[in-house]
Amino acid sequence: MSTDRINETFVETLSAVNCANGVVRLFFVGQDLEKLASGEQDETTPPEIRQCVTMPLPGFLYAVSVMRNFLEDEKLQALLQQYQDAGLLPPVEDQQAAE
Repeated sequence: MSTDRINETFVETLSAVNCANGVVRLFFVGQDLEKLASGEQDETTPPEIRQCVTMPLPGFLYAVSVMRNFLEDEKLQALLQQYQDAGLLPPVEDQQAAE
C-alpha cells in the first residue's frame, strides 16, 4: 500500500454512530486548534464534527471485530494498565459503571 494516498486526520473522539438503510456513519469530533490558539474559544467549548466516515453495514461489522481483537491484545492490555496506573485512564470498573 502506498502511503502517499493516505489522508490522516486527527480527531479527539467518536461522538456518534448512525445507521440507516444499511449505511453506517461514524461522526468524529475535535477542537478547532486555530481558534484555541487565537483565544477565540477555550477548552470548555464543545467539540465540533471534524470528519464523518461512511461505510456499508458489513464493513462496519468487520471493523468492530477488528477492534475487539485489538482490545484483547496483550500488548494493548499492558499499555492500558500503564495508563490506568498513571491516572491517565479510569480503571475498567469505573468505565463500565459509567456505561
